Amino acid sequence: MYKILVADDEKPMLTVLEGLFKKEGYSVLTATDGQVALKIYEDNKDKIDICLFDVMMPYVDGISLCKIVKEDNENIPVIIMTARDTEDCQLSGFDNGADDYIAKPFSLKVLLKRVERQLYLEQKRNSEVYELIYKDIKLNTLSYTVYDKGIEANLTPTEFKVLRLLMLTPGEVLTIEELSKKISIDGEYVPPRIIGNYISNIRSKLAYSGSIIHNIRGVGYKIE
Repeated sequence: MYKILVADDEKPMLTVLEGLFKKEGYSVLTATDGQVALKIYEDNKDKIDICLFDVMMPYVDGISLCKIVKEDNENIPVIIMTARDTEDCQLSGFDNGADDYIAKPFSLKVLLKRVERQLYLEQKRNSEVYELIYKDIKLNTLSYTVYDKGIEANLTPTEFKVLRLLMLTPGEVLTIEELSKKISIDGEYVPPRIIGNYISNIRSKLAYSGSIIHNIRGVGYKIE
C-alpha cells in the first residue's frame, strides 16, 4: 500500500483528495498548513512514497516544502497543486525539485493518473539493473565494464550490448534476428549475418567463461 502525504489549506479540497486516494487503496496523511505537513513528513519520512502539496499554505508554502523534502530525499516524488497557473509559479516549482505540476481546478482522474505515473517512474528507477552477474562474469552498465573472474574483458560497445542481452535472459535462446534488432539502435544497423562474429569475439575476450555462450544452430544463442 502506497502512503501519500497531501497538504492543502482548503479543507473541502483536502477532504475530497483524502477520499479519492483512500478509495484507490492509498494510505493517506493530511495537513492543512505547511508547518504541520513538515512535521508529518519528518515523523514518517521512511514510509511516505509521494507528496502532493498546494502552493499557497500558511507558515510554509508548498514550494518551500517541496524544496525541504527534496533536499532530504530526492527520490520521493512531489507534485505541486496551485490556482496560480503562471509560468513563474511553474518554473519556481520545478526549480525547487517538483516532479510534476497541476493547476486548479483539475480533474480528479487526471490527478490520480499523474500520481500513478510518478510512482511508476520512481519504481522503474529503483528497479534499474546496473550490474549483472552470471557465474564468473560481472557486467556493469554504468562503467561499461565486463570482468571474468576479476579479469577485464575489453569489449567493443556492440559486443557489450550483445553480452548484456544474453545475461539478462540466462538459459533462454535469443534468436539471431532478435539480437540484430535489439542492438541496431541510434542509426546503427547490425546485420544478422555478422552476429556470429560478435559472439566469437566475446568468447575469445572472456578469460575463462567463453564456453558458457552456446550456439543453437540455425536459431540463435544463449548463456548457460
